[in-house]
Amino acid sequence: LYDHGAAIEKKGACCAGQDIYDAKRVAEERGFPHYVLDYVVAHEVAHLKRMDHSKKFWDICYSLSERPDDARRWLKTHGNDLMRYF
Repeated sequence: LYDHGAAIEKKGACCAGQDIYDAKRVAEERGFPHYVLDYVVAHEVAHLKRMDHSKKFWDICYSLSERPDDARRWLKTHGNDLMRYF
């Protein structure tokens, strides 16, 4: 389910199980805000329903995430730093 190459190329990839645990561990160790991991997981879960980035997808994603706008802003600034750990 998880493709490391796709994750690096696309800045994220659908993942499951151990990959989510690893992402949580890295986020905690590096001091990333909890709402960023919450958003990333919500984004991937939303893809289980919609394999696109349509309005319906974003509605699902935003309904699952605590602070999606803050997380998106954080990722725009720090996302490249986060990806080097995966």
